[in-house]
Amino acid sequence: MVYKETRLLPTSDKLLNRYQQQATGDEQILFKQFELSKPMPSTIKMSIAWQAMAIGFKRYEDGLSAEKTAEFMQHIAIQQWKRLSKK
Repeated sequence: MVYKETRLLPTSDKLLNRYQQQATGDEQILFKQFELSKPMPSTIKMSIAWQAMAIGFKRYEDGLSAEKTAEFMQHIAIQQWKRLSKK
């Protein structure tokens, strides 16, 4: 089974429900937490946000302060949004 080897959740509700019913221990807790969450929208704005965070996090790992990293992420996101909004 792909899930057991990769721990990537299936996109099929049927399979996901099966895994939820079979879950024990930490996996059972994880699935209960999923019930409290709500999915993020799949939009261009979210894509920009995730990309800005990925780039910024690399800077943070290289030693940039948390405050400067947050400013950098915001700058990247705004810059990308403006660029894409012109099209």
